[in-house]
Amino acid sequence: MAKNQHKKALEFLVPFIKDTGLLPYSYKMFYLRNLATCYMDVSNTSKGIEINNILLKIAKERKDNYEVWWAKEQLSYNYYLQGNIKRAVDTSLIVRNYLKSNPNIEAALNNSYHLGLYYRDLGDLKKAIFYTEESIAGEFENNESFVNKDLSIKYNVLASIYLKKRDYKKVDYYYKKVKEVRDSIRSREKLLFSTFIITNENLFEETQKNQEIVYNNTILEEKNTKQWLFIVILVIALVAFLLIIFTVYLLNKNKKGAIKVKKLRASEKKLLEEQIQLKNNELEATASLLSKRVAILNQLKKQLKATKFSAEEKVVNTLKIITQLINNASDMNALTNKISSRYASLTILLKEQHPDLSPRDIDYCLLTKLDLSIKETATILNVSPGTVKVARSRLKTRMNIPPEVSFKEYLNSIIE
Repeated sequence: MAKNQHKKALEFLVPFIKDTGLLPYSYKMFYLRNLATCYMDVSNTSKGIEINNILLKIAKERKDNYEVWWAKEQLSYNYYLQGNIKRAVDTSLIVRNYLKSNPNIEAALNNSYHLGLYYRDLGDLKKAIFYTEESIAGEFENNESFVNKDLSIKYNVLASIYLKKRDYKKVDYYYKKVKEVRDSIRSREKLLFSTFIITNENLFEETQKNQEIVYNNTILEEKNTKQWLFIVILVIALVAFLLIIFTVYLLNKNKKGAIKVKKLRASEKKLLEEQIQLKNNELEATASLLSKRVAILNQLKKQLKATKFSAEEKVVNTLKIITQLINNASDMNALTNKISSRYASLTILLKEQHPDLSPRDIDYCLLTKLDLSIKETATILNVSPGTVKVARSRLKTRMNIPPEVSFKEYLNSIIE
């Protein structure tokens, strides 16, 4: 990673150092390792040592041996960068002894590489070659078919060691190895880039196909939605049409029923009117017949009185019987009972509207309602026609009937 990239990484990582107490242990250690590496790569060894000591303290508290020895190995490299190579060698040898009983390939390769660097700068080229070659051998054992940048760096270190020994053949050999590794890395990067491009193209094509499928599905869904909407509207229209037909049917049925009821009511009304008219005719006939009978009896009484035998006992008895018949015929109780039952509401209304009317006044009103003449009324009530005429006139005045309205018209207006 370039130095400016490490600086950017530090700008991002440093502000979060106060919040590491809130992080889970694994995240915290990962954060601290990366922060220490960034300080080391920008040659800020004092900060690198500070962070590694923090990491070492936390690892010891958690008894995490891997993190403890990782931190110590990183401390040795920081001592090396500070120029304290002797301390760096001592620290790395302590780590190496620990790794012999607790093997870890990644840590061992890192430790061998560091010892190679340290002994090279101390001038112990034999040990420098031994540890560097050990580190390279470990790379091949660990990754037989994999060539990485670390291998290129280690070949470069070996070349620098042989350069100090003035073994130029070895220098040339390892520089060629460096070139081979770098060429291999470039070839692999080109292959990866090509694969990346091809993969992206395939991914782009797949994305386009998926978009086309999604677009087609969207269009299909819209069509289906329109079809469903059309079906729903059609069903609603059909239901509405059926409801209209049913409503019209009910209206026609009700209309026909109303017409039928109206006809029945008209027929019933006509029948009632006919029955009422029949009753009226019966009452009028009864009253008229009664009037005629009284008239005949009065005439017979006059004729008997005019005979020369009027003083005889038998004639006198006959006259008494005739007088009694006349009085009985003139008794309004039976007749008024019939009239009152027929015109019960008229009697009630007359009494409500004209409470000062006497029973005799009511009789005059009922007989007038029956459309009897003055003479027939006088005969039934056994009074003179003049008396009836005067009585009707007085009643009209007492009942406040306008002059232009006849007594009979007023009675008819009260109840038909």
